[in-house]
Amino acid sequence: MSRIWQFFCTDVWRKLLALIFACGFYWLIYMYNQKQTSMEVPLQLEVSSGLYLPKNLNYSVKLTVKGSDNRLRELKSSGPVGKVPIDENIVSSDGKYRVNLKPEYFDVGVFVKIVDIDPSVIVLPAQKKISRYIPVKVVQKGEPLNGYQLKALYANPDTVQVTGPEDDVEKLSEIKTEPLAVNFDSDFSKDKNLENPDSEKIKLSLDGVKVKAEIIPLQEFSKNFSSVPVNILSDPAAVADIGIESIMPAKVSVTVAGPVKEIEKVNRNNVRVFIDLSSPEIERGKYKIALQGRVTGVAKDNKLRVTEITPSEVEVSVKNIVKKQK
Repeated sequence: MSRIWQFFCTDVWRKLLALIFACGFYWLIYMYNQKQTSMEVPLQLEVSSGLYLPKNLNYSVKLTVKGSDNRLRELKSSGPVGKVPIDENIVSSDGKYRVNLKPEYFDVGVFVKIVDIDPSVIVLPAQKKISRYIPVKVVQKGEPLNGYQLKALYANPDTVQVTGPEDDVEKLSEIKTEPLAVNFDSDFSKDKNLENPDSEKIKLSLDGVKVKAEIIPLQEFSKNFSSVPVNILSDPAAVADIGIESIMPAKVSVTVAGPVKEIEKVNRNNVRVFIDLSSPEIERGKYKIALQGRVTGVAKDNKLRVTEITPSEVEVSVKNIVKKQK
């Protein structure tokens, strides 16, 4: 032990100088043997929660490094990856998200130097995430039962918080529910899911809402038409020919009733008023005959009806009538 201690304690400066010389010589040899190479390195984007970046984006750079043969071989076999932090602060003055790639983003180990990164800047299609409260729209399916109409549809809550890319969220004006069948004759409530317009980008604060339908008896509106001409109706199987001398009055007033949406579409040309002269009792002479009416030329299965004809009957003067023999 004393000999070892004597070795370190005698002629210290000369031994220290020899150690420094040996280390410097080793470093010179190491630096002389260093080589430079390039490799394709994928980037792993670590996006903050305040930004939206589309999935499946693949970025890579050409990384030029310098080091010993052994270190470079080890580096290539390990497959280095660049871990790039992405946050809201990288947006530039033109509104684009530019990221300056720094050497510290790449773990190349000790004794390897990064010489160049190509490209040194990448531009990302990122967007800032925002949140908004957007109205919920209840989607109606079908119609209430006959004799009833839908007064209103309600959602509770009537708004939902939407979070996502700024451009996409700003375009939204409503969030729809799944269709609600309203084929009932009274008020009812149901739970309905909300339909996400783009689940890849958009996040809704609620999965669904409670919807309520108010259904009331059908409210009718009426419309009056004046100067509607009276037409003649006869059974062609019973009457071969008929001659009319006069109809008094020849024109009448007609009131039509029905739902407001249907009644708005009716005009005078849709209203038909007629007298039926098919009765076997009709011969030559004058008769008072009740008027009949109907609405034609509008939507199939409409709920329109003639409620009043003024006057309700006319005087008909039959000049001649030819009936078919049975």
